[in-house]
Parts: sequence; structure tokens; C-alpha cells
Amino acid sequence: MQVPVYITKADHELALDLAKRVDAMNIIDDHAASIAQGIRDNIRAHNIDITNRRKEVKEPYQIITKGIDAAAKELTDELSLILSKLDVKIAQFFEAREVERLTAQFNALKDGADTPPVLPPPPPIKTRKAKVLKITDESLIPKKYWVIDEVALRRDLEAGIKVPGAEMQEIRRLN
Repeated sequence: MQVPVYITKADHELALDLAKRVDAMNIIDDHAASIAQGIRDNIRAHNIDITNRRKEVKEPYQIITKGIDAAAKELTDELSLILSKLDVKIAQFFEAREVERLTAQFNALKDGADTPPVLPPPPPIKTRKAKVLKITDESLIPKKYWVIDEVALRRDLEAGIKVPGAEMQEIRRLN
């Protein structure tokens, strides 16, 4: 996809011409002040024109980006849910295995065995701390984060910036 050009050579030439005129300007009377005000109005109009052209060119890309972000978020949310379910199942397996081992040792001792049967201990469950973004109230999140830019939101929260409606949470995940 080719990006349309919205700033032209004429725009740059106009800016250079205006800069030269302003640098050379010496406002000493009403006539010079009137000319300066006209130049100021011209610069403001040019700024508005460039801003409007930029917005017009940028809009279709923002729509595409929002769609990509929404699809990616939907998929990553689903993967996070799957990961959480898997973490629970793994933890449950190792907990059941430990209960089985301890029950066998207890039964062996109860039945008079001198030494309990040796079952291998379960492998240690390794966890790590992770910070996850939790949107606590979407209506409170400032507009600058909509479509919620989770990267920027996370960066600001980790930098200690208070953002209404969002917080960082520390959770444990299996390694």
C-alpha cells in the first residue's frame, strides 16, 4: 500500500518564504502591523490545512489499525484464558500426585511397615511473578487510551502514572 503524500514541495516553499518574511519584518507602524497580522492569518490557515490533510490521509490507516488491534486482542485474550486453564490443570495434577504420595506413606505406616514406600517427590512447581493489566472501569480511562493502547497504558502505569480505571496487578504464573 502506497502512503499518499499530503505535504507538498509547495508547502515547504511557502514555509520558507514565510520564515524569510517574518525574519525580515520590522513592525514600526500600523501598516506593518496589518501586514504582520495578514501573514499570521496565512500561517494559521496553512497549519489548519496541513492538519486537515494529515487527518484525511491518516483516517483509513487508523480504521485498519483498530481492526487489527481488536482481532489481536480477542485472540490474545483467548490464549490467556487457555493458558490460565492449563496452569490450573497442571497445578491440580501435581497436587493430586502429592496427595497420593502422602496417602501411600500414611497407609504404609498405619499398616505397620517400618519404612514408608519411597515415592518420588513431585517436581517443584515453579512460578514467577507477572504484572498484568486489569481494566477496572473502562468509563474512567482517559480518552487518550482509546482504542485502549495497552502498551502505552502499561508503560504509564509501570512508570507510576495514575490512570483512572486501570491498574497493574501482580499474579503468579507457572513457569
